[in-house]
Amino acid sequence: MCVCAFSKEKKLSSAIKILFLGFFLAQVVMFFPIQLDKYGKGGAAVLKSILMSINRAMRSFALTDIDFINPTHSINPSAYNFYSLFLMVICFVCPFLSLGYILSLFSKVRASTKLALSYGKDVYVFSQLNE
Repeated sequence: MCVCAFSKEKKLSSAIKILFLGFFLAQVVMFFPIQLDKYGKGGAAVLKSILMSINRAMRSFALTDIDFINPTHSINPSAYNFYSLFLMVICFVCPFLSLGYILSLFSKVRASTKLALSYGKDVYVFSQLNE
């Protein structure tokens, strides 16, 4: 019974990691044309655009950067509305992913602390599983 609980937790943990990675890569890909337009073409500009795209993606998970797209960029005007809406939805979801992950870390730390401080006492680890 214990193995089943651990496999469910591992599946959930790996799903969250895949979700984080997917949102992060989607943001890097979406921010890249904006940054490339900002810094121009060329070898150093491409590297700078990649690094700034990664920077913007990380900042959106922390909700420190909300001014991410400007209509003055040279994106096709007909695709601009779709592009900005899609990027806005991705940037809207990312802080909630971060908050959920941080809250899960606090619950794991709390459970580990509770277990560590109960040395010498009876601990009923599987009592909640039976219910």
